[in-house]
Amino acid sequence: MTADEYKKILREVLCEQLEVDDSLKSLLSILDEVGEEHGSSPQSYAISIKDTGEKAHQRAILLSPHKSVLGATCVKWLDMELPVIFGPNPRRPSFDLIGETDDGRLALCELKYNMASRNNPTYALFEILIYYYHIWRNANALQENRIWHRKMHQVDNPWDWNKFNDPKNVILIVAGNKTYWDGWETKQPAFEIGAKLEKAIPSLSIRFFCAPDPQISFPEQSAGETYTPSLGKNDKTPWEEMII
Repeated sequence: MTADEYKKILREVLCEQLEVDDSLKSLLSILDEVGEEHGSSPQSYAISIKDTGEKAHQRAILLSPHKSVLGATCVKWLDMELPVIFGPNPRRPSFDLIGETDDGRLALCELKYNMASRNNPTYALFEILIYYYHIWRNANALQENRIWHRKMHQVDNPWDWNKFNDPKNVILIVAGNKTYWDGWETKQPAFEIGAKLEKAIPSLSIRFFCAPDPQISFPEQSAGETYTPSLGKNDKTPWEEMII
């Protein structure tokens, strides 16, 4: 299968779902976005932040010294917030987390936290599916341009983007903390769409997880203090799989 063949299947399923969920409309333009040739050289990301929401959760997971236990799979998270489309706009579509499993697959994760995100699980699923399409289409350029946060890695090639050219090397993850999942009664459509796409693309792996909450040390917000988020006592808590 090619990236374009994958896109065709994904587009058909997305258009079908648009008939019952118009909140997905903006994702169609992201799927069809082409991008343009433009240099990109990510260097670093902030570790100490003021945020106490999704960004804090994201960093707490990434900065953990331990691998995340996702059922029978363990993931070492490697990086975050990397653009999947080339272009001059600094706010290009970006995924939340990338990691590597114990069996050598690359894990791509869309992370949601509490109900601050108005994006339902179906929206989150299509986000990660679309990001994967753009990575697949741009894999060679992403590798050649060394698209990772260079100052945050001790090795020159922390992963190989070209592994995304084959779905069997990839696991796509939609994750949220318990408050996020509890806040949505409309989880089942996302699970059904995931199962439908796995059937259409047999080597594709889509998983849904409830990720442990960070133990956020709230700073004195009025003083504008920053802090480094941590999972704290939840550092080794396994992620609970949401059953499809």
